[in-house]
Amino acid sequence: MATSTQSPKQQTPTITSLIHMAITLDVPDGWRELHGSEYPDILAQTDSLRSDDGVHLTAFLWVRDHGTDAVDVVIEEEWTPTDIDPSEYANTAVPVIDMTVTLGEAQRAVDDAGDAWLSWAQTPDDRSA
Repeated sequence: MATSTQSPKQQTPTITSLIHMAITLDVPDGWRELHGSEYPDILAQTDSLRSDDGVHLTAFLWVRDHGTDAVDVVIEEEWTPTDIDPSEYANTAVPVIDMTVTLGEAQRAVDDAGDAWLSWAQTPDDRSA
Protein backbone atom coordinates (compact mmCIF):
# COMPACT_ATOMS: atom_id res chain seq x y z
CA MET A 1 0.00 0.00 0.00
CA ALA A 2 1.47 3.33 -1.02
CA THR A 3 1.56 6.18 1.43
CA SER A 4 1.71 9.86 0.69
CA THR A 5 4.99 11.60 1.39
CA GLN A 6 3.64 15.03 0.60
CA SER A 7 4.78 17.54 3.20
CA PRO A 8 2.36 20.18 4.54
CA LYS A 9 4.21 22.87 2.57
CA GLN A 10 3.40 21.02 -0.68
CA GLN A 11 -0.35 20.83 -0.06
CA THR A 12 -2.88 22.78 -2.08
CA PRO A 13 -2.94 26.40 -0.90
CA THR A 14 -5.82 27.50 1.33
CA ILE A 15 -8.32 30.08 0.17
CA THR A 16 -6.49 32.65 2.28
CA SER A 17 -3.33 32.21 0.23
CA LEU A 18 -5.29 32.00 -3.04
CA ILE A 19 -7.12 35.20 -2.22
CA HIS A 20 -3.86 36.95 -1.41
CA MET A 21 -2.41 35.77 -4.73
CA ALA A 22 -5.46 36.56 -6.88
CA ILE A 23 -7.60 39.15 -5.09
CA THR A 24 -7.94 40.78 -1.71
CA LEU A 25 -11.31 40.51 0.01
CA ASP A 26 -12.47 43.26 2.33
CA VAL A 27 -14.46 42.48 5.45
CA PRO A 28 -18.12 43.54 5.12
CA ASP A 29 -19.32 46.56 7.12
CA GLY A 30 -20.31 45.65 10.67
CA TRP A 31 -18.01 42.62 10.83
CA ARG A 32 -14.55 42.35 12.35
CA GLU A 33 -11.62 40.78 10.56
CA LEU A 34 -10.03 37.69 12.05
CA HIS A 35 -6.29 37.77 11.42
CA GLY A 36 -4.33 34.88 12.89
CA SER A 37 -7.39 32.72 13.46
CA GLU A 38 -6.81 29.01 13.98
CA TYR A 39 -9.17 28.62 11.00
CA PRO A 40 -7.49 30.46 8.11
CA ASP A 41 -10.61 30.33 5.91
CA ILE A 42 -12.59 32.55 8.32
CA LEU A 43 -12.66 36.06 6.91
CA ALA A 44 -14.73 37.77 9.61
CA GLN A 45 -16.86 37.41 12.74
CA THR A 46 -19.71 39.29 14.34
CA ASP A 47 -21.76 38.83 17.51
CA SER A 48 -25.39 39.47 18.31
CA LEU A 49 -27.25 39.42 21.63
CA ARG A 50 -30.43 37.47 20.87
CA SER A 51 -32.31 37.78 24.16
CA ASP A 52 -32.47 39.64 27.46
CA ASP A 53 -31.23 36.56 29.33
CA GLY A 54 -27.78 36.65 27.74
CA VAL A 55 -28.10 34.25 24.82
CA HIS A 56 -25.55 35.24 22.17
CA LEU A 57 -25.24 34.26 18.55
CA THR A 58 -21.81 34.46 16.94
CA ALA A 59 -21.55 34.35 13.17
CA PHE A 60 -18.47 33.40 11.20
CA LEU A 61 -18.08 34.35 7.54
CA TRP A 62 -16.02 31.71 5.74
CA VAL A 63 -14.55 31.78 2.25
CA ARG A 64 -13.61 28.25 1.19
CA ASP A 65 -11.61 27.25 -1.87
CA HIS A 66 -12.96 24.85 -4.48
CA GLY A 67 -9.52 24.34 -5.99
CA THR A 68 -10.69 26.03 -9.18
CA ASP A 69 -11.85 29.56 -9.96
CA ALA A 70 -14.74 29.08 -7.52
CA VAL A 71 -15.11 29.69 -3.79
CA ASP A 72 -17.86 29.08 -1.26
CA VAL A 73 -19.06 32.02 0.82
CA VAL A 74 -20.69 30.64 3.95
CA ILE A 75 -21.96 32.08 7.21
CA GLU A 76 -22.15 29.67 10.13
CA GLU A 77 -23.68 30.45 13.51
CA GLU A 78 -22.75 29.39 17.02
CA TRP A 79 -25.23 29.81 19.90
CA THR A 80 -23.92 30.48 23.43
CA PRO A 81 -24.66 28.79 25.74
CA THR A 82 -24.62 25.67 23.57
CA ASP A 83 -27.17 23.72 25.62
CA ILE A 84 -30.12 26.01 24.82
CA ASP A 85 -33.01 25.17 22.54
CA PRO A 86 -32.92 27.94 19.90
CA SER A 87 -36.60 27.34 19.10
CA GLU A 88 -37.44 28.82 22.52
CA TYR A 89 -36.13 32.19 21.41
CA ALA A 90 -37.90 34.61 19.10
CA ASN A 91 -36.39 35.33 15.71
CA THR A 92 -34.30 32.16 15.50
CA ALA A 93 -34.94 31.47 11.83
CA VAL A 94 -31.33 32.18 10.94
CA PRO A 95 -30.88 32.80 7.22
CA VAL A 96 -29.00 30.08 5.36
CA ILE A 97 -26.10 31.72 3.60
CA ASP A 98 -24.08 29.26 1.53
CA MET A 99 -23.20 30.18 -2.03
CA THR A 100 -20.60 29.24 -4.62
CA VAL A 101 -19.19 32.04 -6.75
CA THR A 102 -16.20 32.75 -8.97
CA LEU A 103 -13.21 34.60 -7.56
CA GLY A 104 -14.34 37.64 -9.55
CA GLU A 105 -17.72 37.62 -7.77
CA ALA A 106 -16.29 36.87 -4.32
CA GLN A 107 -16.22 40.42 -2.92
CA ARG A 108 -19.82 41.13 -3.89
CA ALA A 109 -20.90 37.77 -2.42
CA VAL A 110 -19.03 38.51 0.82
CA ASP A 111 -20.63 41.96 1.07
CA ASP A 112 -24.13 40.64 0.26
CA ALA A 113 -23.81 37.77 2.75
CA GLY A 114 -22.54 40.07 5.48
CA ASP A 115 -25.32 42.60 4.88
CA ALA A 116 -28.02 39.91 4.78
CA TRP A 117 -26.94 38.33 8.04
CA LEU A 118 -26.64 41.66 9.87
CA SER A 119 -30.04 42.74 8.55
CA TRP A 120 -31.54 39.57 10.04
CA ALA A 121 -29.63 39.99 13.33
CA GLN A 122 -30.80 43.58 13.76
CA THR A 123 -34.46 42.84 13.03
CA PRO A 124 -36.74 43.09 16.07
CA ASP A 125 -37.85 39.79 17.60
CA ASP A 126 -41.46 40.24 16.49
CA ARG A 127 -41.32 39.67 12.73
CA SER A 128 -45.08 39.35 12.35
CA ALA A 129 -45.74 43.03 12.97
